[in-house]
Amino acid sequence: MNSFLYRRYPQQKICILAQYITTAGSDQSTKNRKPLKRYGCLFSLLLSLTNAHSYAALTIPLGPYNAGQGKVWSGNFNSSAGPGSAAFVNPTSISQPWGGYVTHTKPSIGGFNSCVASSLFNKLSNQNVTGLRLAEDVLLVIEAGTITGNHKIWADDYIPTTYSPTATFASTGLFSSNNSRSTTPWCVGNQYSASYPGARLEPTLKRATLNGGRVALYIGPNAPSRSITIPALYFGIRVNTDFDTILNTSSIRISPPTSCTVGFQDQNIHFGNVNNVTADNQVLATESSKLNIQCPVVNDGGNGTNRVTLKLAFAGEPGRSTDTLALKDSNGSILAEIRGDKQLASGNCSITSSSQVLFNNVSSNIANVAVGTTEIPLTWTLCSNGLRQYGSGTAQAVATVSWP
Repeated sequence: MNSFLYRRYPQQKICILAQYITTAGSDQSTKNRKPLKRYGCLFSLLLSLTNAHSYAALTIPLGPYNAGQGKVWSGNFNSSAGPGSAAFVNPTSISQPWGGYVTHTKPSIGGFNSCVASSLFNKLSNQNVTGLRLAEDVLLVIEAGTITGNHKIWADDYIPTTYSPTATFASTGLFSSNNSRSTTPWCVGNQYSASYPGARLEPTLKRATLNGGRVALYIGPNAPSRSITIPALYFGIRVNTDFDTILNTSSIRISPPTSCTVGFQDQNIHFGNVNNVTADNQVLATESSKLNIQCPVVNDGGNGTNRVTLKLAFAGEPGRSTDTLALKDSNGSILAEIRGDKQLASGNCSITSSSQVLFNNVSSNIANVAVGTTEIPLTWTLCSNGLRQYGSGTAQAVATVSWP
């Protein structure tokens, strides 16, 4: 639209428009104003056209997320804002963003904007990161980026000097500047001048920028399990003609993490007295049992099924292969081997299947686990090893359930 105006209207009208924008809102006395020459006016307008831009705002996914996950999302961005016309302010407040600022309140166009209050920033309970508090232990953290602003300061002789205060964001969210008067997070104030501690903005100044920015969402262990509103984030100046949206408003869901316990129906399996044989891989005895998985909470990862996939692993001293468990006597001699099957079966010592138990701590999936008890049937088979040794033997296996 601006380029269309530039082609259509004669230079004189463009100059009047630019001059009006430049001097509006000023409380400087008329006698100190210097009329703009036509070429200066055209330069101002062309500068504005050249810097017109837009950046795509970021959006945080819904989740769900778990309390205590720490950093769950981050996004990179670059932003800028166009300076408007602002009166001499002497002295300026240290909480006024003459250089530039990030805020969760939509900036005004033409009006005065203020920094975000320091009281709205917190640290995560279990990490050294500081950010805008959204809920208990839920923070928006800007963990990278540099803000560079531009404003003018007049000396006693009314000769203006342009200052460019800067500030940087550290990976911990710490915000610091060596030439801005602001002590407020996310806010670059005016640069101090001994001759005149005030500041002024004009549309002819360079745009304020936030380059190399990265914003992140952190969730600490004390975060509530509920939906939380994510506010929009903006980059602007004390008085701006335009501003950037860094982050779109949205909502996230924090759910409690999956919590399960596991236990055998029978802690001890007794095969009793058996007749050993010289032939290898013969069924000597079978026993049935169950593995009970109790889950008071499951986190479905946002898919709406209210079910989760767990991983089940068995560990023990293998026999001649990882799908057997060594049955030893007190002297360490292997009397026989035990095979496990995650189903009700008649018992087998030679056929392999996907339901076999491996005793090398390699996980297999247990799908569609819901809140409550999930029972996994087990068949234990005592198998001969061809040595035909006799005596009393024992073996032990440990089952472990895990989840993402």
